[in-house]
Amino acid sequence: ACGDHLLQILGHLLNDAEPPLEVVSDLFRVFGLWSRASFAELGERAVQTGGGLLWRFLRSVPPAIERSVRGGASSGGQSLHGGVASNCVKCIGVVFSCLSQAAAANTAPGYIPALSRMSDPSGEGPPVLRILAEIVLLNPKGADSKSEKLTRAAVQALAAILHPTTGGLSRDGASAWAVRDVKATSHSAVDLRRAVVSLREMVDATFTEAAARAGTDDWVETLLGLV
Repeated sequence: ACGDHLLQILGHLLNDAEPPLEVVSDLFRVFGLWSRASFAELGERAVQTGGGLLWRFLRSVPPAIERSVRGGASSGGQSLHGGVASNCVKCIGVVFSCLSQAAAANTAPGYIPALSRMSDPSGEGPPVLRILAEIVLLNPKGADSKSEKLTRAAVQALAAILHPTTGGLSRDGASAWAVRDVKATSHSAVDLRRAVVSLREMVDATFTEAAARAGTDDWVETLLGLV
């Protein structure tokens, strides 16, 4: 119920032309803290198609970043309102981590399909992945400390969704998403690997497109520079 209420308040605020950005920033921070403690307890309700908490959260990210761009431009000429962008991206990382861990442990039937849906071009995942890619490419290392922290948070969020941990799927201790001998694994582990492979392909395409828009020749070099 707490997560539902937080997203409802966030949705109402983001519908305003000029929402109170400090409040929006605090709501993302609180939602991240709540997700860390309670996301897994929701089970399949968290990832129900359409109304699940995961999808509602992801739908709130693009308008929040859009408002943060406006807020940054109107207060000092920066490209992003630091508080909203930072807490939003950190919250994405928490939610992505909760989803990937739940999918790897297979704690509910809907988690692996939800991870797979993240790469659906018509779904809620790709717009958020594009935002993370643009943050990484448009905030070069060394620009300033706040930009670098934001960029690292974006990289960590991507790492969380692309490298799920294996609590209960892989009985032999191998990483389920890296298993190549599909005959020797459970159906769940195979489905998880397919979901992660699709996600990685989506992220690759997303970075390639974002790099073209940003005029960056080698986005892989940019990522390596952040490691």
